[in-house]
Amino acid sequence: MTKETVVPGFGRPLRRVGVGVLAATTAASACLGAVVLIARGLSVSAVATASPVWGHPVLAGITLGVVVGAPSIWLAWLTCSGDTRTDAIALLSGALVIGWTATEIAMVREFGVIQPTYLAGGAVLIWLGRTGTGSPPDLTPGRSR
Repeated sequence: MTKETVVPGFGRPLRRVGVGVLAATTAASACLGAVVLIARGLSVSAVATASPVWGHPVLAGITLGVVVGAPSIWLAWLTCSGDTRTDAIALLSGALVIGWTATEIAMVREFGVIQPTYLAGGAVLIWLGRTGTGSPPDLTPGRSR
């Protein structure tokens, strides 16, 4: 009988796969949304154009890519590589997804069908990050294992 190897500080492999899939899906949709905003393929409401960020779709697209896309890509990469910082980055990424979605709702003042999905996804990332080892990981660069 073989014993399954568990990455220290991250828990069961099924949980790792779930975080990886959720992070990759969030990263892909955020990057696609950023490209659509930058290419001006998305119409922005009159209320949104009055706000500083949403009034400029290119700036909103860049912000979406940086605030949601980049941390989600990083989380997906860390998850696939079995990095011990995955729990902390899952917390960060989940908080940024929720923060972005809440800011979007506040700025645009329109509630879309997909927004609850992102809020739930961010909450799941936070929950999965919190249910890790219980001890804060070492986030020092270069000390990933």
